Amino acid sequence: MITQWMERQLLPPRGGVTVAEVVDRGGWIPSAGGTGPYLAIRARIPSITRQEVDDAVFGRMDVLELPSVRDTAVLVPRADAGLALAAGRRSLAERLRKLPVDRRDIESLGTKILKVIGDGVFTTDQLRRALPPGSIEDLGDAGKRLGITSTLPAALKILQSEGRVLRTNAERRLDGKTHLYRRWPKEIDTTPPPDLDRALASRFLSWAAPAEIDDFAWWAGIGKRAAKEAMGPLRVDDVPLPPRRRDDAILLLPFRDNLFGLHRGLEPFVEDEDAEVMDTGGRAIPASEAEMLHHNAIVAGGVLRGIWEFDGEGIVSKVFGKAPRGLDAVLAYMQTFIREQIGDHKYYAFDSGATRVRRVDFVRRGIVGKH
Repeated sequence: MITQWMERQLLPPRGGVTVAEVVDRGGWIPSAGGTGPYLAIRARIPSITRQEVDDAVFGRMDVLELPSVRDTAVLVPRADAGLALAAGRRSLAERLRKLPVDRRDIESLGTKILKVIGDGVFTTDQLRRALPPGSIEDLGDAGKRLGITSTLPAALKILQSEGRVLRTNAERRLDGKTHLYRRWPKEIDTTPPPDLDRALASRFLSWAAPAEIDDFAWWAGIGKRAAKEAMGPLRVDDVPLPPRRRDDAILLLPFRDNLFGLHRGLEPFVEDEDAEVMDTGGRAIPASEAEMLHHNAIVAGGVLRGIWEFDGEGIVSKVFGKAPRGLDAVLAYMQTFIREQIGDHKYYAFDSGATRVRRVDFVRRGIVGKH
């Protein structure tokens, strides 16, 4: 099972693949303004630079960052734009139903936004200043609880999910802080699939088979019954496995890497019964009982051999059992990549302060070293 997962995830790296092929063959990559995508792609293309990833996204647009399943921003290959957006529309509709404002009012604001944008490119602040006075409505505490403070971000989310506006970045970096909005490029098709759940299941299984109904239901943000109906008729053949594998290869994977993120539960990856990880509440739990890995991962031979974090200056790591031979050199190489290529490693756009300190302190309690 793990051998199949590793092969579908292009791990260990085998060379000869592009950024777009990694996202196409290994699965859509969660972004959320963090630096994880750079590390996920680097794990599969060790020679990649940050600039080469950004060129694929912001230059050639072989890969797009779009709102999709579970109303999450993900990197998708251009050919999947229609499918990803359709999944995003469904997730967003559920979220917007909880807002204290009529959907038609938000859509009316969207029409004004499109008129302002025209053939230009605007930041959120520029749009706010350019829109007619009184166009934007504050959504109060109810909106804050949903992470949508006014009708402006709500309208922009709808326009993005409909494939009418594309969000890009002023710094042309996945972790850039200034978002720009432009009309959707006409050359990129956004036609939705005739059966959304079946199309999602087909893509998911190509990245994650063998997989359980619970795996797909969670990833797609749908109920288990719908997931079962979508997956039922599909047949996904085993991928051809190479005759010999580099099982001693050490992989440093980021938080939410698809090797772990497409499946619920770490138990198949855990050999050390004493291995502990931090859950989302900051508590130590047995790794074999965790539903997801809330850390960066050290993997060797398909086994979770440890966890690591970047504290803003360097990598701290914790190994389960005996450290794999050569780990120090691999950690040092990753540290150099982070410092020189991306500057810092963040799970999310605002991954700082107490959130990161708690994870780093957890790892330090069983520290192997700081590199």
